[in-house]
Amino acid sequence: SEAHGARTPLRSAMAPPMDESVLRLGLIADIQYADIDDAIGFFGDRRRYRNALVVARAAVDFWNTVGIDAVVQLGDAIDGYNAQRGCGTAAALAHVLAELERCTARRRFDLVGNHELYNLTRSQLLSSGLHCFGPDGKAYRSEKLNERWQAIILDPFEVWTRGYDLPEDRFVQEAVEVLRKNNPQVLEAGRSWLDGVPEHLQRFTPLNGGASQEQVRWLDAALAAASGAGRKALVF
Repeated sequence: SEAHGARTPLRSAMAPPMDESVLRLGLIADIQYADIDDAIGFFGDRRRYRNALVVARAAVDFWNTVGIDAVVQLGDAIDGYNAQRGCGTAAALAHVLAELERCTARRRFDLVGNHELYNLTRSQLLSSGLHCFGPDGKAYRSEKLNERWQAIILDPFEVWTRGYDLPEDRFVQEAVEVLRKNNPQVLEAGRSWLDGVPEHLQRFTPLNGGASQEQVRWLDAALAAASGAGRKALVF
């Protein structure tokens, strides 16, 4: 084991033989690592920022023991505090990637979360070491996992107020219009986002993003293609 100074083998003796009809995935979300002391998060929960690396390490150790085909990292690998407090976005991301890259799975897919975009623009993400984009440069993509299973990976922050190099980007402007229509007080400096806002509209805040109509049409087509090929689809 790693505790005794040895690396876990590519396929542990404990792992069952791999069957192409069976898919084993390792899922992890909201690592949100930062080299800062524990603190209370936005929603009042206690966040253990440094301990996030310990959790990621334990996940990889487990995956290597049981044997998995791919990792899906569901976004927010590092915390926005890295950029806000100037404590090192590049260093934080390097620490997280060092843990994830110990995994012996053949592939890893990374999703774009809001915390990635607090730290980096989309153009910077392309060279960050995260696997967030397909060959066409889009973060939403369809990936064959094995002969039976297809991964449909979405971009939940395609329409958002941050993450683009120019504030006049069409997706930024679309996001602003959605907020203005549904919860305009989030656009007013110093005003509470949620006071007096009906519950069904409280999701319209700068914390949340959305998909363009183009992406929604693509999703319909990707699901239809998987079904037409007789394949099961997992949507992330």
